[in-house]
Amino acid sequence: MINWEKHNIDISKVRNGKAFCPKCHEGRRKTQERELSVDLQRGVFNCHHCEFKGSAYVNDIPKKEYVKPQ
Repeated sequence: MINWEKHNIDISKVRNGKAFCPKCHEGRRKTQERELSVDLQRGVFNCHHCEFKGSAYVNDIPKKEYVKPQ
């Protein structure tokens, strides 16, 4: 499952694999430039301006918590 809202990425505005970066777009002079590369299939993104990157993939399997043996 992929959750783009977790990172405030509006995938309805993705054009040719590019979108507006939710972290740095508001402060940029070039307001028409899409600086965020988005791979909708793999659920990953990378901003070429502010280095905001990550994965929108949500793993449904919870990680096991490590318990140190006594």
